[in-house]
Amino acid sequence: MERRSKFRSLTNVVVRCRVPASPERATVQDLNRDGCKVVTQSWILESGATILLELGGTRPTVGRVMWAKGNHAGIKFERMVPSALVEAFEKRHEETIAINLSWA
Repeated sequence: MERRSKFRSLTNVVVRCRVPASPERATVQDLNRDGCKVVTQSWILESGATILLELGGTRPTVGRVMWAKGNHAGIKFERMVPSALVEAFEKRHEETIAINLSWA
C-alpha cells in the first residue's frame, strides 16, 4: 500500500551520506521534496536512525529512516528540499538512460 503523500521522481544517483559518524555511499533511487529511497553499499539501516545526505548545496540534508529492509531505506527529510534539486536529480537520471540506450 502506497503511504507517500507526494509522487517521487525516479533517480539513480550516487551520493555521499553519513549515519551520523560513518561515511558511506548511497544510491538515491527516487526523490521528492519530502524524502527519498536510498540503497547503501554495505550498511544495514535501522528505522529511526538519523541520516545525512549530500544531495547538493552547502549543507547535508538531514533525514530520518522511516522504514528499512536490509540496505534499502525510506528517508523523510527534516526540511523540504528545493524543487530545483528534485528536477536536477530527475534530469541526471534521464540523461543516464539516454546514454545507456545510445550504447545498446
